[in-house]
Amino acid sequence: SAALTSFRNWPAFSSTSSGVMRTLYSAHDLPPPRQYPRQETLVTRGEYAEAAGYYRDHLVVEPDDNEARLRLAVLLENHLGDDAGAEALYKEVRALAPRPREEVAASDGLIDLYRRTGQTGRLMGELARFAERYRGSAAGEAARRELTDLKKEGAP
Repeated sequence: SAALTSFRNWPAFSSTSSGVMRTLYSAHDLPPPRQYPRQETLVTRGEYAEAAGYYRDHLVVEPDDNEARLRLAVLLENHLGDDAGAEALYKEVRALAPRPREEVAASDGLIDLYRRTGQTGRLMGELARFAERYRGSAAGEAARRELTDLKKEGAP
């Protein structure tokens, strides 16, 4: 979904855009997203399995790093065909006291995964959770509308 589009394209950022992001984050006293140069280099080279291994090693050393967990989930889902592994990681993020951006990214990842894989029941559950959690926001209302449309279509 649109909320995660820029996150899902993270390897495509140039050093210039990274500098802009650091400037934007520092202007609001927010730390910039963590960088994983070894993993990012491997992803850029198309060495996805090796990058995943380095993310897993990193998570052994820093088990609370949800940013790395999210990046690994995207890598598994988009490049290694491991939907179950990605789903587990998105759920782990939510269980590990995520920052607001991380929580939204995990929920968004699950919604996209369930939509893409045709898991309508799980999609409906995740949309309902998202709509309730972000009630009153544009994203929460969009989730509610999609859930309503699925129900009208007779989804299980």
